[in-house]
Amino acid sequence: MNPTTRRWLTIALVLLAVAAAVGLGWRGYANRQATQQAQLAPVKDPVIELGAIDVTTAQVRELTSGLPITGALKAVHSAIVKARVPGELQGLTVREGDTVQAGQVIARVESTEYADRVRQAQQQADAAKAQVDIAQRQYDNNAALVNQGFISKTALDNSAASLATARANYRAAQAGTEVLRKSLADTVLKAPISGQISQRLAQPGERVSPEARIVEIVDLSRLELEAALSPPIRWPCAWASRRC
Repeated sequence: MNPTTRRWLTIALVLLAVAAAVGLGWRGYANRQATQQAQLAPVKDPVIELGAIDVTTAQVRELTSGLPITGALKAVHSAIVKARVPGELQGLTVREGDTVQAGQVIARVESTEYADRVRQAQQQADAAKAQVDIAQRQYDNNAALVNQGFISKTALDNSAASLATARANYRAAQAGTEVLRKSLADTVLKAPISGQISQRLAQPGERVSPEARIVEIVDLSRLELEAALSPPIRWPCAWASRRC
């Protein structure tokens, strides 16, 4: 290779190296500019799409806190129908779950004996009333005779005492009749309140005594919960943030 060719070849290689270096520098500068522009450019917020179930309207509501408890649910009003007089239970047809109204007849106690006693007492009262009528007529006659001077005042006083005794006996007979009438009325057992039969505690044909439990009635229109609650915890003053 002659010296001229070698010189031109060296110049060409130098030019190629310079061009390569310039190209690399330009690409580095362009990359730096692009990076700076990317950093300075505003970042767009991502678009979030919500469904119908994800959107609701804010409302003002009162927040309350509760305490889980367990207990027995009982009726506010309940009543137990009891027998008032002894005797054989009759006409008890209601069972658990049946609905009854206040004043409805639930059952009866066999009343033949009580009705006979009422009739006997009434007859005794009628007899006492007859004695009052006799004593009254005797007193009226003696009063007329005293006014005419045929008998003494003592005989009139005796007639007045007999009349008072007859009247007292009549009042006692009437009171006894009313007591027996009350016993006769007590043979009919009625529901004191409206509600449902929760228990049937006797059977038809059973002989019951006074205060024997026949049925229990509960009014389910109002109920209440009976539950045991623990007393509130009182933290020591050193642990509490409030003043003691």
